[in-house]
Amino acid sequence: MFVSSRAVKFLTILSTLAVTAIQPTFASDDAIHHHYNRRLTIASDESIADQIQAAHANVSVNIFGSHEKPKYKLHAEQSWDAGDFYINVKEATPAITSATTTSTNGGPSQLVSENYIATLLVADTDSPEEKDTIGIIAVDKKTGNVSGIVKKGNGEDVNFFQEKGNKSEVVVAAQFVPPVWTCGNDNSTKPTTRHLFEEEEDEHHDHDDHDHSHQHEHDHSTTDGIDLSDIKNELRNSNLRLGKRRELQTATRYKFQVDMYIEIDFDLCAKHGESCTNGVGPQTLNYINVLFAGANTVYEREIDTHLNVLHVAVNSNYASFTDTASALNRMTAIYGRTSWHFPNADLHHGLLGRFMGGGRASLGVLCNPNSGFGLSTGLQGRFTQMSSAVVWDFSVFMHEIGHNFGSHHTHSASGYSPLVDNCGNSCPATLPLARSTTLMSYCDLCNGGESNMAYTFGGTYNGSGDRRLASSYTNSVVPGVSNDPRRVNAVMYSHVASRPNNCLAVPTTTTPTTRSPTQKPTTKKPTVKPVSTPSYLTDWTVCSNSNQCANQCCSGKYSGGVLKCTPVGGFKTSEGCVGSPSKLSDWSVCSNSNQCTNQCCSGKYSGGVLKCTPVGGFKPSEGCTGSATRQLRGDEDSEEN
Repeated sequence: MFVSSRAVKFLTILSTLAVTAIQPTFASDDAIHHHYNRRLTIASDESIADQIQAAHANVSVNIFGSHEKPKYKLHAEQSWDAGDFYINVKEATPAITSATTTSTNGGPSQLVSENYIATLLVADTDSPEEKDTIGIIAVDKKTGNVSGIVKKGNGEDVNFFQEKGNKSEVVVAAQFVPPVWTCGNDNSTKPTTRHLFEEEEDEHHDHDDHDHSHQHEHDHSTTDGIDLSDIKNELRNSNLRLGKRRELQTATRYKFQVDMYIEIDFDLCAKHGESCTNGVGPQTLNYINVLFAGANTVYEREIDTHLNVLHVAVNSNYASFTDTASALNRMTAIYGRTSWHFPNADLHHGLLGRFMGGGRASLGVLCNPNSGFGLSTGLQGRFTQMSSAVVWDFSVFMHEIGHNFGSHHTHSASGYSPLVDNCGNSCPATLPLARSTTLMSYCDLCNGGESNMAYTFGGTYNGSGDRRLASSYTNSVVPGVSNDPRRVNAVMYSHVASRPNNCLAVPTTTTPTTRSPTQKPTTKKPTVKPVSTPSYLTDWTVCSNSNQCANQCCSGKYSGGVLKCTPVGGFKTSEGCVGSPSKLSDWSVCSNSNQCTNQCCSGKYSGGVLKCTPVGGFKPSEGCTGSATRQLRGDEDSEEN
């Protein structure tokens, strides 16, 4: 067995911001990124929560610059000597926000409460002092108590903690031993085949067997029989989508955003002390946010892409499965189709507490509603008990979505010629060698274990040149094992940039907006009814609360999980809309034709969302009569590329 020596790869502080502001003090930091040149120093005897609130209160005077979020230097007393421990951190853009929705067992969607959302910080790798620092720290939202784990370079993992009213301290952390997983069978037999599916070529790639016990196994597959023509002809929404529209209000340094639909199981909730039967709890949501915050430190820096959470669904879809192949097949069978099952999604991923032996993901499938799936199982970490186990979960998650972004394993001849490394086939004599291999490698299965791995896909962008070319990156691992690993970054970025209809691009305009329609604006078929009351959102426009709506009704009950302004008299929901017809009216979202006034429930011309269709409106496969030449009420026609 290998003892985990890959320390935490990122730093996250989840902060209460609920105390009286204190005047902050600043330290000069010449090494800080050029966008601004100061950070708030928080001494070991100062409350981290209080100081963060003070920093937020002073943002209005632009002390942190116009394009960056606050940066901090956290100090703590060391338990092993009289020295002072410190770490430079910066605030990150959270993946879970007040626009994220949740659901339980397929029930109505609920917006995440503002009270659940925590401030996230990550290690500031722009500072030379922290370029190899990795870690995670949490500040309890209610108590202000701090706990976490940090590693600087090749040093030991340390627990960072502060009880409210006391000094910040660090102590040497206990070692974490990952689950011992084999590659499908024991070492005396041939391991199971891993299947990788590429969007552009329908073929499978078998990996040669090897004889090393696995700390974690990553299997990657897709179901057979996928109609690629449906995928390539899929009409995408405009850039002003609900998830990406949020970025218009914040200055960002990334070009792309992947909006993700996340499934979790009740096992994951239980590990965080929550049942989730009445909704996804704050500890579970915070843990998901931690994983995404860490992933974004790499994806934003190396792939110019931010990962965002649109929706978190807890259910029992995979409760009976013991292997990732069956679970992924189940996921694809439930959700795979020619248009996304959830509005504005780009990728669907399962974060499961149930042990199934590793992860599995389809290859090169961003913006692909038919096969844009993956899952990471047997997650080990706890939000309230931060340890190196969080990093193990994080590594599995990062690896799996790396396949979704188009990268093979670095030992795969199908992906890289010459190979980046050969660790999936045989272990090189140069191992162990700390920080010499990448996130898409199997070199953590060789002598040296996870210490061989660096927190990178292989390259650092040099600031100029085409990101689709490997020559625009500098190799970012210790030489001796990996052969030109920067090629991995080029492959992944190329996949993101090549997605149809520019589906992942973050809008470049800086004009804030919160009321744009989620569908593509068009003069031929407007996505919303004409505005009659400028101060309110109009009927069927995406909303976050009833006060935004002209008719004081904001409901997701019949809107595919997305909250929309509902016309008075349309239907009765828990939000208080008046009227309760026995049938849904024309264009209401439906699940079967029996709900509809005209006995027609069709999704053929409705962007994949089933809606009650007026008889005579058009003729879909469900059998409605009539055949109109265009849509009514702003629904978009299908369009071939």
